[in-house]
Amino acid sequence: MFPKQVLVGIVIAKAVPVIKIKRSETNKIGYTILPSIIIRSNITFLKDIKLSLSQHQIESKFYNDELIITSSNIRTLINLIPEHYPTNKDWKEFRIIVSMMQRKEHLTLSGLETIMKMRGIL
Repeated sequence: MFPKQVLVGIVIAKAVPVIKIKRSETNKIGYTILPSIIIRSNITFLKDIKLSLSQHQIESKFYNDELIITSSNIRTLINLIPEHYPTNKDWKEFRIIVSMMQRKEHLTLSGLETIMKMRGIL
């Protein structure tokens, strides 16, 4: 529905990158990192965004008045947004954390500490 450039603009302007750090008994270090991207708007606009995302093989789901993109699709979405595009600090940190997750650094104590420092938890 939306061309790629418009979709990128919508994501940069409307989406909120979220990193949750959750206690996990099954993870060796006791925590798991849960990245997601949330877009809030009216349902008609969100349906159009969802359709456009699906054209780029990015799955998303509705929750109330939000469109949520979860971890399995985040790398694909981040790859749509060129690194040189102007984004806020949250997007830059989000991109770094997702890259760390791809390299499995979040599974180490030092990686978890780095992520927690970036998020202001330590």
